Amino acid sequence: MIRKIAYFFALLFISANVYAVDILSPNSVFENQCTISNTGVYSGGFKMIPIYEDIVYNCGAGYYLPADSEECIICPENSYCAGGNYTYSQTESQGNITCPVGSVSEIGSTNILNCKSAIVCELGYYLPANSTECSLCKENHYCGGGEFNMSDQDFGINECPSELVTPMGMATIEQCGKILHVGDNIICLTSVQETTPALAVKIDDKVYYAKTTPISVGIKPMNENTTESLRLKLDGVEYSIHDNTIKGEN
Repeated sequence: MIRKIAYFFALLFISANVYAVDILSPNSVFENQCTISNTGVYSGGFKMIPIYEDIVYNCGAGYYLPADSEECIICPENSYCAGGNYTYSQTESQGNITCPVGSVSEIGSTNILNCKSAIVCELGYYLPANSTECSLCKENHYCGGGEFNMSDQDFGINECPSELVTPMGMATIEQCGKILHVGDNIICLTSVQETTPALAVKIDDKVYYAKTTPISVGIKPMNENTTESLRLKLDGVEYSIHDNTIKGEN
């Protein structure tokens, strides 16, 4: 009987030691040591902050850092990504810029010039470099209009031949002409006859024409210093000859 009691206590002692070793082993789990609230603040006043929030990520050209990400990914289509150094953000993507409205780009684009669009310019307009809007044709140029893609150069604008000029907004090479001075009057001459009748002037064996306007429409001065317009009479109708759109001299 005494042996049985001793054996029982011996087993109890061994079991207690095994349990004690177990709870102190590296794999032991201690439950309810601290609790986390909905705000992420632990009892004891500590807040767990992911270590990657302080890391600066370097994204190469054509890549960006998405929100809540620890890895740069390739730029999506219809955007461009120049690349750079970005810090982790849980809510904001960094380095990804959407192409201008109406333009598209391929995956991995790095520059706004990769954003292409079919931009339609009317007659007398052209597409300036790095722009998505057409502009009025420049003086001494002509612009036939058309469909263009955004680029780092002007599209749709052509310079008049040497020594020929135009006012702004001209569409064809035939509108490149000369300036005729008659007294204080400045008259724009072109190689195309835009009105009938017209004043015809021959310069260097080439004929140029001036626009005519019936007097009934109203007489306009040639420039700020002129009070009268040149006139011609045809079939009982009096016309004025003028074009005050050009102020330069040639």
